[in-house]
Amino acid sequence: MVRGNKAIGRGANPARGGTPGGGSGGAIYTDGNAFTLRIAGSLIGDNQADEGGGAVFFVGNDTSGSMSVEGSMSVEGSALRRNPSLGFGTVKGIFRPGAGGEPAVTASAIR
Repeated sequence: MVRGNKAIGRGANPARGGTPGGGSGGAIYTDGNAFTLRIAGSLIGDNQADEGGGAVFFVGNDTSGSMSVEGSMSVEGSALRRNPSLGFGTVKGIFRPGAGGEPAVTASAIR
């Protein structure tokens, strides 16, 4: 859980071929199974990813990228702004693959 924090800067995961200077997840990078990421009362801004998810990159290890309710993502009462991805994203600043659809966004601003 990230609560009441400011993630400002360039914290993307290590680069791979074609993504010099960093890959995915400018502020938060996740990779695993059956976990929950909840962002509440936070400002995540001015981050960048050279690949995907300027603010948040959320992916599962099962190679399908699908997530269950236990692996959900929610954004509540937060602001995500100016988190460009030079590659891809499913919501501005967020990459979440698979059949689960877009993350739940409640009372938040994503710009």
